[in-house]
Amino acid sequence: MDEIQVSFGTYIFQPTPAKIRVESARAATAYSLPDSTQQLIIAGKKPTRVELAGELFAEDAAGAREQYAALNRLYQEGQAAVLCVPGQEPFYALFTALTLTAAGDGRVLDYTAEFTEGGEKA
Repeated sequence: MDEIQVSFGTYIFQPTPAKIRVESARAATAYSLPDSTQQLIIAGKKPTRVELAGELFAEDAAGAREQYAALNRLYQEGQAAVLCVPGQEPFYALFTALTLTAAGDGRVLDYTAEFTEGGEKA
C-alpha cells in the first residue's frame, strides 16, 4: 500500500491501523426484457466505506483510555471531515461507527472505526 498517514480531519491515527479495508461498490438494477430474460444495468456508485482496525497503547491504562477518549470525541461530534487512507484520493466522510475491545491490564485497547463517504462541507 501507499505510504500515507491515515487521518480523519485533524486526527492522525498513530500508529497506523493494522487493518485498512476500503469497500467501493456500484448499485445495479435488473430489468425484465420482453423475451423473459433480464438485463443488469449499473445504476450508480454507492458511497465508499472504510473500516480501520488497530490498537491504542500507552504505558498505563489511563493513557490508553485518554487516546480512546480523543477518538470517541471525534466520533461523537458527528461532523464530516476529509478521510485519508492509502490507495484512495482524500474524500469527505462521516465517522459512522466506533467499537472498543479491552483486555488484560488496559494498556492496549483494540478499536474499529468505520467511515462512510459523504457529508461534504458546503
